Amino acid sequence: MTHVPSVRPHGRIGYFEGIAGMNAVLQTTNRLLLSFTADELVGVCNALNEVCHGVDIDDSEFLTRLGVSRAFLADLLGQLRAGVKHPVLRADNRADAWVDQGSVQAICVNVCGDSVDMGSEEALAFAEQLRKAIREAECK
Repeated sequence: MTHVPSVRPHGRIGYFEGIAGMNAVLQTTNRLLLSFTADELVGVCNALNEVCHGVDIDDSEFLTRLGVSRAFLADLLGQLRAGVKHPVLRADNRADAWVDQGSVQAICVNVCGDSVDMGSEEALAFAEQLRKAIREAECK
């Protein structure tokens, strides 16, 4: 059985059994970045929809039983649904650098949250993107 980290109320990490594919990419004391497969995300959205709109849980018990309010979960469901509609990148890796308001931004990650494995030509191209972003940021 596969054990994968899952979000619990109040920032605690637990484990769900049998969920294959989902990865915890990065965790801080306040945030957890997860990577889901499309089927996993559909399952999470469907479960949230049932909890928010299908299962009869009295509002006075909702927070006690689930650790968050119904409004919080309904908002989360809306955000996840919006994420599902986000354009799909046609790549398993992303290595990019750019400037945002004079600050250099860089990302280098694969869909599972692991580092990107690059050949020497890809690494040189990424390094050039970084150098270009640094030069552009210095001009602002």
